[in-house]
Amino acid sequence: MTDQAKMKITLDDLMTEDWVEVINGELVEIDTNMMGFTHTLVIHNSYDILKPFAQRQNLGYVHGDGLKYVLHIDEIGIQTARTPDLGFIRKARVPNFDHEQPFQGAPDFAIEVASPGQTSGVLLDKVADFLNFGTEEVWLIYPMRREVYRYLRTEVAPDVFHDTDEIVSTLFPGLVIKVADLFAVPE
Repeated sequence: MTDQAKMKITLDDLMTEDWVEVINGELVEIDTNMMGFTHTLVIHNSYDILKPFAQRQNLGYVHGDGLKYVLHIDEIGIQTARTPDLGFIRKARVPNFDHEQPFQGAPDFAIEVASPGQTSGVLLDKVADFLNFGTEEVWLIYPMRREVYRYLRTEVAPDVFHDTDEIVSTLFPGLVIKVADLFAVPE
């Protein structure tokens, strides 16, 4: 389909659909059927670790699944919009957008959790979109392997962390995260 034949995707279009992203100027449904217990457990554990720390340090806003980020928009309309499983926006950027709309720009930090059935290509495309449009750090978490791949905007290859490792993020200074805590099942 040529750019002239594409339907212009607006912010209103993006807001009327719950589980969609925009990839190459096309609305694409997010398959929520793949989100099982482990997927949501890792998201909630990450949130429970990062949000209180960010609040205590007055760093910014940590959010779970649902906030859409408009990464690229041009005269044709929205070309790229993504929804991370977890995102972080620095404090200075939070008041600078209409809170009733998607965030226009990239999150400073994003987490994607792999689900059974998701291909590496789809996940890596999402990571690449975040990094290409300004996200500083993206974690791609593989629960079945109990691994975290940390992609930094300034680095070519990811750092790989295993169950027994600890992660220190420059976006959350002073916070040391035990990888095993991301996968911990509540008692």
